[in-house]
Amino acid sequence: PPLAVRACARQLGRLYEVAAREPDTFRRHGAYALSDYVCASARGALAPGSAPLLLSGVHALLGVCEAPQLNHLFGSLDDTGKERFRELHERYARDGKFAGRV
Repeated sequence: PPLAVRACARQLGRLYEVAAREPDTFRRHGAYALSDYVCASARGALAPGSAPLLLSGVHALLGVCEAPQLNHLFGSLDDTGKERFRELHERYARDGKFAGRV
């Protein structure tokens, strides 16, 4: 992707990470940001190569959201979005979530 698109994606990912540092403040809004990401990803609306730049921020949002919010998000998605969300959540559980090992 063009340099400007990469820079925007990187900054948005960083914004997600910073927002996730304030879970009490941002928790109720994190699911909406995740919804935007999942829907854009499912529709193919993300610029090529921007998804990896957003991934650490998206993982931070997943860490902030609680189960009821994630369940509500999942229920509001269409079939393609649900599949993309499953993939994203599995990747988060495998690679992004702290498992207590150092």
